[in-house]
Amino acid sequence: MIHFFKWMRKNRHIRTTWFRLQRMGQLTLAAGFFVFIILLHASLFYYFEYEAWKGSLTFFSSIWATMTTMTTVGYGDFYAKTTGGRLTTMVFGYAAGLSLFAWLASEILSVLLQQTERRRRGMLDTTFQDHILLINFPGAEKVRLLIDQLRSSPKTRHAPIVLINNQLDVLPFTIEDVQFVKGSVTDPETYERANIEDAKQAIILATNPDDPSTDALTVAIVTMIENIDPEIQTVAECVYQKHLPLFQHVNCDSIVFSGDFMMKMLVQEVQDSGTSSVISRLLDRKEDNEIYSIPLPKIGHGLNFRALLKTLTELDQLFLPIGYLRNNESVVNPPRDHTLEEGDKLLFISRDRPNPHVIEQALSKLKKETEKT
Repeated sequence: MIHFFKWMRKNRHIRTTWFRLQRMGQLTLAAGFFVFIILLHASLFYYFEYEAWKGSLTFFSSIWATMTTMTTVGYGDFYAKTTGGRLTTMVFGYAAGLSLFAWLASEILSVLLQQTERRRRGMLDTTFQDHILLINFPGAEKVRLLIDQLRSSPKTRHAPIVLINNQLDVLPFTIEDVQFVKGSVTDPETYERANIEDAKQAIILATNPDDPSTDALTVAIVTMIENIDPEIQTVAECVYQKHLPLFQHVNCDSIVFSGDFMMKMLVQEVQDSGTSSVISRLLDRKEDNEIYSIPLPKIGHGLNFRALLKTLTELDQLFLPIGYLRNNESVVNPPRDHTLEEGDKLLFISRDRPNPHVIEQALSKLKKETEKT
């Protein structure tokens, strides 16, 4: 029996359910007493006042008079004329009714405030669906910038976001459809609370770019997520490129080299001043032109990329083909002899996401011309 009670104290679901039952029990008790006093006062008011109002008083009118009295609205369309009715109103309408109304209002406010505070502290489970998981909190400025970029993208603009971290006490900002779940990033229970089964993507941020072991933690998180839900898209930040093999073994969908990218940007700026701003604008979701990837249609398998580039350019569309993705590796400005294969994704610079139907028509035209020659 002792072990049973110890287990109950340690079980998070039981503790949470017990807490909710306690709060709802107090609220239900207050609401029950309030309804009881309303019905009691209305019944006595109807009993004493029916004849005084010469039959124009109904039981519903008695309830109406009770409610307007207890809530201090006091329309005055029905009021106590008899001594019995006045005593009833004094005892059950004013003394008991107003006290119970104040008690009920305070219980409702208390529940709402506690729910808000628990949400701010990451203690509530999420009910979001098709949401994005942001794992780790390397800093408020970095995370806020990432959320702003996600909100600027048409694909993720309306996607709810759940931030998972164990170091924060309170989320330092308030954004609509962004919820904080406090818990260990390597504990499956935390991801259960974040409703990972209904999430679409998971972005794992590096905790400390200056710590070589930060990539090991990121790999552990990716492993945990892939074991829980292999269907979710995982995007991980990697600080050191030499750790790339670690990520490949855990089936991470996409890897971004943050430190490596920054060094390349600095060298590029030294070599050709101003070019880094071009890259920055292409990556900024708030700018007009962005980089898009479109899966290569089946009809494009085996076609030459240079020929495809010429065909798409002749369409006079507002997009520019720049290369393709193969096995998550980008090939930009490919040589003339490169041919497209099954599983490739075409890369474009465009103001809007290119229309796949237009691309397929261009590929079909190119395929026919190639077969003729």
